[in-house]
Amino acid sequence: MGQSFAEAEDRLYMIDGSRSMNGRLGGGKESKLGAVRKTLMEFCMENWGASYYPWPLRIGVTAYRLLGTPGKTVFEEVIPLNPEPVSLELWRLEGLGGRGGAVVRDPLQRGLLILKESPRGKRRLVLIGDGGDSGADPSDVAREIGEAGIELLSVELGEESTDSMKNIARSSGGRYELARTLDEVRKTII
Repeated sequence: MGQSFAEAEDRLYMIDGSRSMNGRLGGGKESKLGAVRKTLMEFCMENWGASYYPWPLRIGVTAYRLLGTPGKTVFEEVIPLNPEPVSLELWRLEGLGGRGGAVVRDPLQRGLLILKESPRGKRRLVLIGDGGDSGADPSDVAREIGEAGIELLSVELGEESTDSMKNIARSSGGRYELARTLDEVRKTII
């Protein structure tokens, strides 16, 4: 028998798709965005049997980037959290490339709206970026995420941590992780 909604999880990955994510991770061959793509592809393939309604885990992947003048955050729903028809179009991850800038407040607001509507017992928002943020302070939105019972994991890719990503985790009551290598990306985002 399948799990109940109280036992099931919705996990939404919000990925910084800005130009700075094309930079190399930890001096290796992989770009920051490439490390995220590779890790999520492997994770989704390993968990395909458990993914999507009525199964215990639904995975959504959305990229965000700031484009145009004046800048506007554009979202690319790479893998919808609740696709119709039910499918996991992993090939769409390969097309994810970095351009533009990033405003962190906007994906937090979008993630909050999406996950607030979920009836599942566990709701997790995984914010992945390199600490770049050219927008207003997102602390109030992060606080709302925590108050809504949504677990927030703030993952920063790079050599050193920034206050921006740490403050987001702190404001939500969630967790912050710094990933310097592909192996650390694998350990933190899944």
